[in-house]
Amino acid sequence: MEERLNSGRESARASGGRGLFRRPRVRLGAVLAIAIAAGLIAWLATRGGGASHPATSVPTGKVVPISARGLQTLVDALRRPIYWVGPKRGYKYELTQASEGRIYVRYLPPGVKVGSREPFLTIGTYAIPNALAVTKQVARESSSVRLAIGHGGLAFYSRRAPTSVYLAYPSSNYQVEVYDPSAAVAHRLVTSGQVAAVKSSGAAKLVSLAVLKAKARASGHPVYWAGPRRGVSYELTEASDGRIYVRYLPRGQRAGSNKPFLTIGTYPVRSAFAVARGLARQSGSVSVPVGGGGVAFYSRSRTTSVYVAFPKVDYQIEVYDPSAGRARQLVGSGLVTTIR
Repeated sequence: MEERLNSGRESARASGGRGLFRRPRVRLGAVLAIAIAAGLIAWLATRGGGASHPATSVPTGKVVPISARGLQTLVDALRRPIYWVGPKRGYKYELTQASEGRIYVRYLPPGVKVGSREPFLTIGTYAIPNALAVTKQVARESSSVRLAIGHGGLAFYSRRAPTSVYLAYPSSNYQVEVYDPSAAVAHRLVTSGQVAAVKSSGAAKLVSLAVLKAKARASGHPVYWAGPRRGVSYELTEASDGRIYVRYLPRGQRAGSNKPFLTIGTYPVRSAFAVARGLARQSGSVSVPVGGGGVAFYSRSRTTSVYVAFPKVDYQIEVYDPSAGRARQLVGSGLVTTIR
């Protein structure tokens, strides 16, 4: 499914020039998610760069069906991110955990059997040191086309294989590939923000103000919020890759609600200030005034999220609100601060 990505150049060959499931022929070797220690799933199919490059396959055994809850269990067990595009009603999920840290989640439409050789929406998560730097290197090639995404990340696809989009985020050692037989669908999934890490089974939970402050102190690093508020419940999410989210839920809402509410994200990003400053200067970015010597901006393609970073702090902040104006107002007002 993917060539080895042990260097930027190898990644350029694998990511920039070939589609993920270009008419794939797969063979798989596997274990159930609940018995990970018994073995690993392997689904390794190399791809052709187009119709003139037929796909080949690497025999490796069976494929494993998995539920959304099973994905959460796997994230907890492996203590690493696995990306997908969220649950899809009526679909089955197919999991492959291949060599060198590659994990694939494939979406099977109703009536399609697990192990089918037909191409379907698939999200691959690849363990790659300094994934953002590697991805940037390939994205600079003349055949690459960039797509706008949030969280300080970068996404691109190759004109030779537009059905696969590759993306990575700052301070992450994982690259994500989004494949769909329809290039338009793959591009839309990436730019709409639907590609996200699977949340661990106990990630989102309601906490009291005292517990929230205690958790922030225990983290050993800054955790940001928009201050205390009356009439709300605090939802705390601690992702496996170090991201922390504080969400303000109206009373009566359950943890994990899929409704949009004010959320403050704290993300570990090496040299966050320099990264944010560079992104703020890019075309399509709009700067937002912020104090403390910081830099803040939002993308015209996603106005509901404002990104903030401060000098000498290796953490980026995302302020999300369903109202774009409210997100910008919070940042400009100085209400977004560390939890103390």
